Amino acid sequence: DVYKRQVVDESGRVVELEVLRAPRPDPGFSQAALDAVSAWRYRPGSVNGRPVAVRMTVVVEFSLQ
Repeated sequence: DVYKRQVVDESGRVVELEVLRAPRPDPGFSQAALDAVSAWRYRPGSVNGRPVAVRMTVVVEFSLQ
């Protein structure tokens, strides 16, 4: 599993990414998680009906088959 912190801006785009925890040694999971999450789009958070940026933590799970 790769744990990441990210910021989703007022338009729902991921604008900041940081890996918090990743397997060691990392066979590329961290970069794959960053690449995937950077393409995700969210419904923006809101306060009093106005869109706001939101900081959140996401866990990306990998399964080898």
